[in-house]
Amino acid sequence: MMRNDYRRALILLRGNAPLYSGHVRLERRTLMGSMYFLIQAPSDCPVLRAALVGRGKDAYYACALGELRRDGRGQAALSYSFDPRNVCGRELEQYQLIAITCAEGEGCAIVLYGYVCGHVQMNWEGVRRALCGLYAGGVAREADGAPVGGLRGPEAEGAQEAAMEELQEDAPLEAAEEEQEETQAEIREAETPEEAEEAEEGERREDGRSALERLGLDGRLPWPEGAEALRELFRTLPAMENPPDAEYVYIEAPMPADSGYSYCAAGIRAEGGAPASVRYALPAPWTDEPPAGLDGYRWVGDQNRGWWVIEVAVD
Repeated sequence: MMRNDYRRALILLRGNAPLYSGHVRLERRTLMGSMYFLIQAPSDCPVLRAALVGRGKDAYYACALGELRRDGRGQAALSYSFDPRNVCGRELEQYQLIAITCAEGEGCAIVLYGYVCGHVQMNWEGVRRALCGLYAGGVAREADGAPVGGLRGPEAEGAQEAAMEELQEDAPLEAAEEEQEETQAEIREAETPEEAEEAEEGERREDGRSALERLGLDGRLPWPEGAEALRELFRTLPAMENPPDAEYVYIEAPMPADSGYSYCAAGIRAEGGAPASVRYALPAPWTDEPPAGLDGYRWVGDQNRGWWVIEVAVD
């Protein structure tokens, strides 16, 4: 991953048992990252644990992230900070799954799960074995029996208390958002995972805020020649939720059917009430060189997936 690369995602967790729902807010930079869990769970589950699960060449492995703490509203939360280059001895991208388990003793029932970087095929028996091995004997450890990293004892309790204090400080600012998310979660309990994803996308597009409004520009005024073709798209389309970077405001611009790309991320950076720079980014798997026709593009991403990006002058 390139220096200063940035990723922010809202990962919806899929229920594997009745009355469970929630999400994870993932923020990842080159040298630091954070995950914030917010879960709705029935009161009969005594302990909720969060873990990452990955698939190796011969077996699955897991990394304990900690126990979620409940608040007075019946929600459970966990704030976890990490080095993306070393999460229990592996890079973040070596894990495919986020799993929430309801633990009773050495129990490891998976009640919620989500994908770190998009859907992948998993052997669920292998996932279950990795998680059960992780908590065997009441001690968090990897599937092969080696202790995992992370805080223990008083340090862990202090970090968890700090996370809950941070949650309480943010609660007044996020109360309306959380109330809306709770209502949406209750609706999604009766939906299939595919329907839930479609509903979430629809909610984002119906929030009434265009990419132009995110930029703070007046769409009635003409733009410079290098950006004018994008003005109507920015006026009518929403901003991308997971853009290539945070420097520009992006939309998903349509591409020709025979282009090989489902869309192009078109970004605008504004200065002084007008577009100052245009950036185009094409989603693609990693390659050593830009594909044919993309001379001058540079790579932003890791050695799995990312973007071929180019800046265009605004005249």
